[in-house]
Amino acid sequence: MTTISSTISINLSCLSWDENGLTIAGAQNGEFGQALNRLYGPRDLIVDNENIYVSDTLNKRLLKFIRHSSEVQTLVQGETLYGLSLNQEEQAIYFSQESGSYEVIKRVNKNGGDPSIVVPIQQISRSYSLVAFEGKIYICDTSKHRVVLWSNINRTLAIVAGDVNMGFDSNQLRTPEGIFVDVNRNVYVADTLNHRIQLWKNGASNGITVAGSSNLGSDLHQLNSPRAVFVDSGTMFIADSEVAISTTITSRTTISSAVPINFRCLTWDENGVTIAGAQNGDSGLAPNRLYDPRDLIVDSENIYVSDTSNRRLLKFANHSAEGQSLFTGDSLYGLALNQEEQAIYFSHESGSSEIIQRINKNGGDPSIVVPSGHISRSYSLVAFKESTYICDTSNHRVILWSNIDKTFAIVAGGNGVGSDSKQLRVPEGIFVDVNRNVYVADTLNHRIQLWKNGTSNGTTVAGSSNLGPGLHQLNSPRAVFVDSGTIFIADSGNNRILKWNIGELRAAVVLVGSGSGPNPNQLRNPTSLKFDLRGNMYVVDNTNHRVQKYLVNNTQC
Repeated sequence: MTTISSTISINLSCLSWDENGLTIAGAQNGEFGQALNRLYGPRDLIVDNENIYVSDTLNKRLLKFIRHSSEVQTLVQGETLYGLSLNQEEQAIYFSQESGSYEVIKRVNKNGGDPSIVVPIQQISRSYSLVAFEGKIYICDTSKHRVVLWSNINRTLAIVAGDVNMGFDSNQLRTPEGIFVDVNRNVYVADTLNHRIQLWKNGASNGITVAGSSNLGSDLHQLNSPRAVFVDSGTMFIADSEVAISTTITSRTTISSAVPINFRCLTWDENGVTIAGAQNGDSGLAPNRLYDPRDLIVDSENIYVSDTSNRRLLKFANHSAEGQSLFTGDSLYGLALNQEEQAIYFSHESGSSEIIQRINKNGGDPSIVVPSGHISRSYSLVAFKESTYICDTSNHRVILWSNIDKTFAIVAGGNGVGSDSKQLRVPEGIFVDVNRNVYVADTLNHRIQLWKNGTSNGTTVAGSSNLGPGLHQLNSPRAVFVDSGTIFIADSGNNRILKWNIGELRAAVVLVGSGSGPNPNQLRNPTSLKFDLRGNMYVVDNTNHRVQKYLVNNTQC
């Protein structure tokens, strides 16, 4: 399961794509060249929220293509580059390159600067694929027919796949060129000249063939020199290089990765770390304080908080304790990141009415998306380029607003206040999945409702009309997040975060919440719940006037 924003979860195995591609780097007609709008033998790429990065191998440069712009920047040049990886923690690009007659791995800030050596000469051969994170690098050590794990701290390496000799045995590889690492540190290897994909489970000394065989070919059961592999939700995507088709192969094992994450497999520290506001729960007006925060957004670099009673939208840069005000003057509530526009959508008071505006995530002048007279107070939004899902709380409904036509349609509730399957009562949180099904935190009905796309009635998937503290009960839930058949609930009245498997009659576990209070393992009226790309959990601890971060500490599947 790949989470691309804090509110939309995508299962790639469910998707289909246009068969015609759009050229976003290089020449559409396939011509190579040295100009910045041309490539020559490109080998690898990185995609983040804002840009793409390409190892333009035979032009001996690392290029950065700015999203929604014709601007191209050269970050590194002078040596032949191959594999790339984005280290999320450092916001740095790791790249392998030639250095004289040797190979090294370096890193450079994704916005440019002087590169520094990570893996020095004489440690590895040419590498076409890297995975860098948490002080370590998985390196596809191609010419040595192995995958190694390099420690940036100890400056040592360990072999995690392959042997010292090339071959076709289960403990061997032959010129591997691509790797994928899942959240359990299992390694999928594009075993290029063996024409297969090998799965090396964490700690295993032998690999398992999960696609292809030694018999290369163009049939759908065969591969021919696969050079890249990507895995999500039990499905592999393979760059089958010598065959002019793209291949997807579904396995029986549900897996996810160092980037894609299956949240139902994770566990978290029970003690949170305060990353915004005061650790002891004090409110205040200073940039390092919050007062009645309501919602948040997490992206790869920053968090954004609606600091409601301080009437401001704050941006906390990565690792900063002080927030930057992007907007001030009115009480703010729900937030959403529009990925296409790289803009923050936010609901706020405007006189006696409620409106929704948008602002660039780096600041600037806001513009109106939903004018006054259409919605009541909204504590939860999901924003796309052309439409916005709005939890229209006091109108007891969820609506879909067209950003183009300036009209809306009701997608959940809207049949008066009540507890029938077609009704809601003061809903405060929503989650929209890739199929446009809407999960609603039906707050004063003390339940989570699933409204499938196009249906006129909801289905209760957690809680009931009977509020309470039991694991089968909820008390004023205010936020919901869904992944891989598991619901995560900010059970506000019970001051806890629950993990509830869809189809079960009770929550599987209380993730956070040892009573009401300001201690690291306590909450007081949690109102928003989000995750980052590593699976770390962020909670708006409303009445403690802080944002808590809970680190992943283990996996269970």
